[in-house]
Amino acid sequence: MTKQKKIYLGLGGISLLAIMVILNPFSVTDESTGLILEEKPIQQILSATGKVVPQKAVDLQSQISGTIESLPFSQGEHVNENDIIAIIDDEDAQSALIAAQINLTMAEESLRDIEISKRTVARESLDQIRIAKNSQQELYDDYKRLFEEGAIDQQMLESAQATLEKLESQYVSANASYAALLENGSGYESALTAVRQAQNGVLTAELRVDKHIIRSPLDGIVTVLEHEVGEIIQPGMNLATIITEDRFYVELDIDERNISLLSLGQPATVWPEGFPSKTIEAVVERIDSKVNANTGTVQVRLELLTSEEFIIQDLTVRTDIEVRNLEKALVIPAEYLYTDNPTTVLLQKDEVQIQDVLLEAVGLKEYLVLEGLVPGDVILYPDSSVERND
Repeated sequence: MTKQKKIYLGLGGISLLAIMVILNPFSVTDESTGLILEEKPIQQILSATGKVVPQKAVDLQSQISGTIESLPFSQGEHVNENDIIAIIDDEDAQSALIAAQINLTMAEESLRDIEISKRTVARESLDQIRIAKNSQQELYDDYKRLFEEGAIDQQMLESAQATLEKLESQYVSANASYAALLENGSGYESALTAVRQAQNGVLTAELRVDKHIIRSPLDGIVTVLEHEVGEIIQPGMNLATIITEDRFYVELDIDERNISLLSLGQPATVWPEGFPSKTIEAVVERIDSKVNANTGTVQVRLELLTSEEFIIQDLTVRTDIEVRNLEKALVIPAEYLYTDNPTTVLLQKDEVQIQDVLLEAVGLKEYLVLEGLVPGDVILYPDSSVERND
């Protein structure tokens, strides 16, 4: 089996040279060395350097200012979702929470007092006044009849009437007081509102306390700890960085002139610069849709297909991306291009001819033949001495 040939591409550009095929007859005037073109398999590789990045990285920031009291985990340790990563001094927040809880207890007791005691007392008072009012109403009716019969004087009638009016007023007031203590009544609603406000106060205080406890939002590894116990931290400052450990990628900046060679799913090989023997298989997972105007590059991301212990965040790695794999291809050395016109070669047939060809650079010193030559053709060094046939 013919050994497969690998053509490596750096970050330089690759161009296609489209030239019309024109045959010009020449004759050989001295002996020349020829190269017989044969089809061979080639593997075209795009090489680049990149950095290892995790699938997900989360920076944990403080929302409040305070002194760091505890850092339960060290850099490099595994953490689970909701594990406490840092605790910030919360003495003031805890005091505020206790005060809010006391206020809630008092509000709930006031509401419970209405439901259990005050409502019963108001109902009993209302019933007593109603009985007294009804009794006074009967007495007044009797006095009115006796007054009309001349049995009592007007003063006694007016006294009975005044007492009745007073009881009626007391009844209206007692009824209003009782109604206010019923559900949907103003007094009950006021007490219920006080409870709800106190509950919101406790919730706010609890949220404030929670801000003093920094938890991990995911399972992963602590890769960065920005501060130490005892340091004062301000809102917005990073405390730690947590990364996922089950999936990593490699990010590359590829020259925009080589992007046409890339496509999603192309296989690649990745290895650390310090450990060239430790390779990992990868595939092209993403190609950015925009060019970095400052560098003239496009970011490409490779997905690593396996996980290895030596793969860590920000590790510098080398990559070989297989951009083309041809079973049969014609490749000619750069030195066989005709000097006067580097898109032509000297073709040996019955006569020596200048043959225009369509080529693609697949390395610094080699070109892939796209058009103009076929297997079995013999090409000559460009310094062969020829004469044009008129």
